[in-house]
Amino acid sequence: MGNEIVQYNIDRKDPNILNNYEITGYNTGYEFVRRLILSIENSRWIDPLKEQRLLGEDNYSLKTVEEMWRSGVPKYIKGGNIVKKLDSEFNYLEDMYEDSFFPSFLVDKLKLHIVNVVHFIEEGTHTKEEIQEKLDEMTIAINELQDEFYENGSEIETFARDSIGLTVERILQYFEIDIDIEEAKQLYLKHEQTSFFYHLYR
Repeated sequence: MGNEIVQYNIDRKDPNILNNYEITGYNTGYEFVRRLILSIENSRWIDPLKEQRLLGEDNYSLKTVEEMWRSGVPKYIKGGNIVKKLDSEFNYLEDMYEDSFFPSFLVDKLKLHIVNVVHFIEEGTHTKEEIQEKLDEMTIAINELQDEFYENGSEIETFARDSIGLTVERILQYFEIDIDIEEAKQLYLKHEQTSFFYHLYR
């Protein structure tokens, strides 16, 4: 760009070069966000792309945009809207996991159906009605696990349904989805399917 060359023959492994100087022209967009996340997590300034240029290797996590989204970086969709991501530390079905009556491997299966709904919501392109239909599909899938719970000396009973309901309620509140929990418990017909919470509380 016509700027003066400050130093020739840089020693690529010199820590002073790594720590005290910037490489310009590379750290834009996602790379800049990535370095901020890594620096905060490690309590020191980290520039992974600079180290990769100088050392020939990348020693840090968060190498892709998807990994950054999972770490909590907002996702933008067409039109500039921000898509919220559920906190990676969110506790699903906490009461069921704490109760030995419910085998953990079966609670894991149940949780997976809820996680699938969360991923659907995180896409940020669906209407409230489509989310309700996804919840209906989730509940039918959960009910299909009932026999497997029976076979393992357990049951998806009132306590389990309350735990599922509470988990879903917290998810809807987090994403600010206006599906009223009490109204959702009432039976209604739609496309020959009943509502999400009717399946849970029938």
